[in-house]
Amino acid sequence: MLIILFVSFVILLLIGAPIAYSMGFSSLLALILSGSTFPLEVVVQRTFSMLNSYSLLAIPFFILAGDLMSAGGISKRLIKFATAAVGHLPGNVAQVSILSGMIFAGVSGSSVADAAAIGGVMIPAMKEKGYDKGWTAALQAAVSTMGPIIPPSMNMIVYGSLTGISVGAMFMGGIIPGVCIGVLCMLYVAFLATKRKDKFPYLAPDGKFIGWKALGKAFLNAVLALLTPVIIIGGIISGLFTATEAGIVASLYAMIIGLFVYRTLTIRDIPKILIKSALTSASVLLIAAMAGPFAWLMGVAMFPQHTVAWLAQLTSNPYIVLLLLVLFLLVLTCFVEVLAAMILVAPVLSAVCTSYGFNPIFFAVVMVISLLIGQITPPVGVLLYVTSGIAECSFTDICRKIWPFIAILVITVLLCVAFPGMITLIPKSLM
Repeated sequence: MLIILFVSFVILLLIGAPIAYSMGFSSLLALILSGSTFPLEVVVQRTFSMLNSYSLLAIPFFILAGDLMSAGGISKRLIKFATAAVGHLPGNVAQVSILSGMIFAGVSGSSVADAAAIGGVMIPAMKEKGYDKGWTAALQAAVSTMGPIIPPSMNMIVYGSLTGISVGAMFMGGIIPGVCIGVLCMLYVAFLATKRKDKFPYLAPDGKFIGWKALGKAFLNAVLALLTPVIIIGGIISGLFTATEAGIVASLYAMIIGLFVYRTLTIRDIPKILIKSALTSASVLLIAAMAGPFAWLMGVAMFPQHTVAWLAQLTSNPYIVLLLLVLFLLVLTCFVEVLAAMILVAPVLSAVCTSYGFNPIFFAVVMVISLLIGQITPPVGVLLYVTSGIAECSFTDICRKIWPFIAILVITVLLCVAFPGMITLIPKSLM
């Protein structure tokens, strides 16, 4: 059954079938050709039962919150604050892009939303400064990966629905690694600006610090937007609402400040935003639904148990096993979309790592970061297509410039493996 399932899935992907349909059809084919005693109706049953998850309810609301923030011009207020804070540093506009991405990550929960909202403003700004198009697109793609790591995170919501692990705890666990990625990107840009001036002249410091008074004014102008991640995280930590309810709160908050405080939204804008959010949510949840029977068949065929037995034959060292799994995830996401890859392997690998004694929150965050590297890795890397389209550069050009940023994410994963407290410290302290 497993051979039919995997071979048919790979063939469908190679001929260009959408990932959702590839999983659904290969599941149906495996049941028919393997001589299974299970009725075909089980495919439909597992498809719908996959969506019968309280945690998954948060996804449409976090998508809606991000769309409301973008449509209401809130991302521009965040960028103005970031410009006031770090625009004078070596790397000028690039540093602004990184800090803006870190802040917006605490609002959207989606890497693609980050790339569109922040990249749509910052990439043209960097091009005006004479930045190389390919490097600009590569930077923005890497920065956008912080979206699903710094809470809230759609990927963590899906992981929690698959494994039963606390979504709130995963949110807390992603804070330090997400900030680490942003800091490493800023340090790398500062290094290029000071030590590689000949190759990156556009990164030279631009202007002076605007002063604390002007910075305070920029902060006050963006404070309501900056409060969004504080409300989400604070509400979860205090127990005021769950991670799922946080999505509803974030959407309502974004709508209120857009309509009544900043007045950058009108009632006429709401239907368009709702339709856009619904279409995005549908595409995400369709993949989740079709992965239901696929993941169930892997369980029926005892794939997790076979994986544990195979790893036990290779080594008894749990950290070598962990590094092998990280390597597997890096390779997997070179060819399979991140959300689909997570749905396919999260239940299996979570069980494997638990059997080796790893903290489930620790492995969940490591897995999320490892899979997100795939979003900036050719040939599937969706963020490469998004940001290269905004920057109007060739896909080949961005692929040549992305590798230092991939290295930054890999270094972050290795730091998390070496120092698990980066992930577990905040959840243990606050929850």
